[in-house]
Amino acid sequence: MALSSLTAEVFDALDGVPLVERDATGTRVTVRVPVERAAAQMTGHYPGFPIFPGVLLVDCVRQAAASALGTQLRLCRIDRARFARPLFEGDALELSLRVTPARTRAWWRCGPAGCGPTGSWRRNSPSRWGRRWTMLDHAQVRARLRQRPPMLLLDTVREFSPPDALVATKAVTGGEDCYRDMAPGAGIGGFAYPAVLLLESFGQAVSLLWSLAELGPAEEVPLMVGIRGLVYGAPALPGDVLEHHVRLSHHSGGVGEFTGQTRTARGGTVVSVGSMLVVSRPSHTLLPSPTVSV
Repeated sequence: MALSSLTAEVFDALDGVPLVERDATGTRVTVRVPVERAAAQMTGHYPGFPIFPGVLLVDCVRQAAASALGTQLRLCRIDRARFARPLFEGDALELSLRVTPARTRAWWRCGPAGCGPTGSWRRNSPSRWGRRWTMLDHAQVRARLRQRPPMLLLDTVREFSPPDALVATKAVTGGEDCYRDMAPGAGIGGFAYPAVLLLESFGQAVSLLWSLAELGPAEEVPLMVGIRGLVYGAPALPGDVLEHHVRLSHHSGGVGEFTGQTRTARGGTVVSVGSMLVVSRPSHTLLPSPTVSV
């Protein structure tokens, strides 16, 4: 971000002025977002095979709507979202959304679909586990997560109750990248930790539960492909320690569904996740197809 800001921002998604069309039913916004706008975030998501973070798709929607309305917007809830396929270096996101006074309905088009879950669901069996608790320090967390700064957003695991529950932590500090361009005199409300980073941090806690519970092969990458019933509550501010309470709801083959909450040590609920759907994919399948010259 080149300009100072009164609110914390992850990245500047808009490469130009969105096309805005207004009618009696609301405002339609169309904009193209080259993924290189998030080049800094992609270096840590993931090293070796950079992928545009899915949570930043959500932030693209927020930024496009805010630009069209000429005001700042805060993400309050996600009723339902589906992520069809990864975006790689060189791709461009084509975003179209309609903003109404009651709610924002958004669609983004980034290529062919095909990440939906199939097969029957079953409750993960606890029979192969004894009841035990595990703590991971930050070095052990790094060893299990593929993300790296600036997208490594977990510090420790406080509790692991095999095979379906985990509590992980993230300390929010004033030195986070999202606060780099805060304008002098910005009030404390402007330092609310960005909603999409809260979601990414929760998703990394899901990845740790996937790893610790051995829900899929170690060489595969769990990817978030769907969200339902996500509601944001009290803001998280520098000095807060986030506690992600994650629980496995269902698991079948390479698909898992998770639910949970993020709280602070002050006792407030920061985000509640009704459902996060995860699909495991071999890392080599996440590499973009090579370009063939003729």
